[in-house]
Amino acid sequence: MAGASKRANPSGNHVPTPNNLELDDHALVIDGNTDVAETLDGERMKVQAPGRLPMQRVYLLKGSADAKKNEKGLTNRPYDMEEDGTFLYSVGRLPSAQELLPGSDVVQYLEVGIVIGDDSPRFKPAPLTNKKNKDDRKQRGDMPRHPSAIRAFIHIAPTVAFQAKFVVGVRPIDGYLQPRIIDSECIFFYPEFWKGLEKTP
Repeated sequence: MAGASKRANPSGNHVPTPNNLELDDHALVIDGNTDVAETLDGERMKVQAPGRLPMQRVYLLKGSADAKKNEKGLTNRPYDMEEDGTFLYSVGRLPSAQELLPGSDVVQYLEVGIVIGDDSPRFKPAPLTNKKNKDDRKQRGDMPRHPSAIRAFIHIAPTVAFQAKFVVGVRPIDGYLQPRIIDSECIFFYPEFWKGLEKTP
């Protein structure tokens, strides 16, 4: 990754984090209006979270028990707009102090972007992208942050699985958010994840 530090990383963690990037690569965002997130399909939304730290690591609660798994293990539940929508609770644009603290019931995640909490599939790409879709996207330009926007994450592990799951953080308990699986096409990814990358279908 461009700008990655050449310092040794004894943890063997291959996921980019503030610990293996140079200081200038993860300086705090000052102007939230110039900090623009983008979906895989090119929709753009202003992050509007002054003080955001690119490549921010946080701790989320461990996955909730899923009845469908017959108690064989813990898994993350899919995001449900009716059950998990932000009209039921509030989530900060920046991590709380508690989210930065490790604990026995939490797992570390990397913050990757934002999702429209009350209408997550709103800008998912149509099966066939046509000229009208592109014209509409151009007309929308850099949209202001949606009032229901919530933060999206990916689990930090020594290696990244080919089909790694993305989650959003919802329904805080004792200061920690709960993870819910979200489709990558619903995520507006922060610029540190898409700037400089060649756009491909």
